[in-house]
Amino acid sequence: MARTKRSRKRKGSRILFFAAAVLVLLLAAGLFTRVKSPMAPDASVFAPQPQAPVLHYEGELDSPALLTKAWIYGTHLNLEGQLPLAQAENVLTAQLVLYAADGQEQSWPLFYTGEGEQLRFWLSEHINGGIELETLAEGEGFLLVRVTALTGQTAADGTAVSVQTQHPLAADGTADSLPGEYYTVTKNGANRRIALTAQPLQLAGGAQPGIFLRCEAAPLPKQVYDIVIDAGHGGTDAGSLSPDGKHYEKDIVLAIALKTRDALQAQGYKVLLTRDGTEDPKTKMAYTMYDADGRVTRTVASGAKLCLSLHLNSYDGHLRDGQGGVQIYAADAMDYTFARSLSQSIADAAGSYPSTMDYYNVAPGVFCRTFTQSDSDELAAEGYEFNFEPYDIPAGTNYYYIIRETGCSVTGAYIDGRHPHYGENIYRGSRTGVETYLCELGYINLQEDLDTLLNSPESYAAGIAAAVQARFGG
Repeated sequence: MARTKRSRKRKGSRILFFAAAVLVLLLAAGLFTRVKSPMAPDASVFAPQPQAPVLHYEGELDSPALLTKAWIYGTHLNLEGQLPLAQAENVLTAQLVLYAADGQEQSWPLFYTGEGEQLRFWLSEHINGGIELETLAEGEGFLLVRVTALTGQTAADGTAVSVQTQHPLAADGTADSLPGEYYTVTKNGANRRIALTAQPLQLAGGAQPGIFLRCEAAPLPKQVYDIVIDAGHGGTDAGSLSPDGKHYEKDIVLAIALKTRDALQAQGYKVLLTRDGTEDPKTKMAYTMYDADGRVTRTVASGAKLCLSLHLNSYDGHLRDGQGGVQIYAADAMDYTFARSLSQSIADAAGSYPSTMDYYNVAPGVFCRTFTQSDSDELAAEGYEFNFEPYDIPAGTNYYYIIRETGCSVTGAYIDGRHPHYGENIYRGSRTGVETYLCELGYINLQEDLDTLLNSPESYAAGIAAAVQARFGG
């Protein structure tokens, strides 16, 4: 009996040794690799090493177009590039084409300008424009630029002759030239993963640099969210105070944030709160936004498509009824369609109205504040006051940090840790930004606004949820 037990032990040991040896061989062969999650820099997972695309293109391709800049802001992929092209001023049309493995194509018109032998092109005039990633079908393909240009020749019937050329889009070769992976907003409990990769394109004449775009069904990772709700202020930062001295901004917007989270979760979205009221009241949250658990860091690390930062307005002078209302602040160079609908939806649900203030107004109920030269000079002066190399931030840069820093490189994030009062935005150079809106829901010192804010916080939540559902739920 004792010999039988020893025999079983030896057999079990041999099995364990064999399994361990196989695992070592697999790791040595490079079949598995330890990779870092782009959404959480300190989190590591084991994942299969990506295989080279097997897509082949049977047609002829001309000289490659060079991608000079690409980014994802919110739900859109945007890019810029250039193409060496003789008589570039003769171009009639330019398109970005996604050529799939089954031969199917999707295309998007390009803006372009040509001079001499250089064609410059871009997808959208707006930072939140370009390819709507939420609408991409599953599959894989590579990107090419299709150009139609006049040849300078005339046909027998007198018409001008044009020629169509196709140019594979290639990255500039740097590691950060492409934005990170993207997960679509949750719909019916499902998501898709979209990734851009620089991979060789297999052609009849040999391999050529290319950019592949892949969209596939994938579960949402634990650390990735759809939407962030940021209740402004918190801790020792109370925000504005009501005229009667009883109500702080931080408490009012937190109540609305909690109800907004509940409303959005009921619609099926995965929602992150940057604070939920459990923070230490002694925390100086006015200076913690770039900490590991700070509002900017958590927002960008979440991989969310949308962030709504909730605040209340205040005015030192006297405000009469009808002078308050909802203000939505957004980044510069945006398409403000969603911002307008958000402002109107909140106003309708709360029985309020979009603000008609003139300053910084860019659309009904929508505002955009950027640095003036005076603001830039004041920022630079802080360097001398607090003994650090002054920031040299040009006028026109987005002013509000919650918009600027969560949008990363797309919106001009610059906080690098030199100011002694603030940490470093480790995501400032990222090519993937969260589309962020600062929502001034009403005036805390206007009684008609304050009454609704205190007595009907769910109405503001309902207005926000309705606007989000109109954007993502269709």
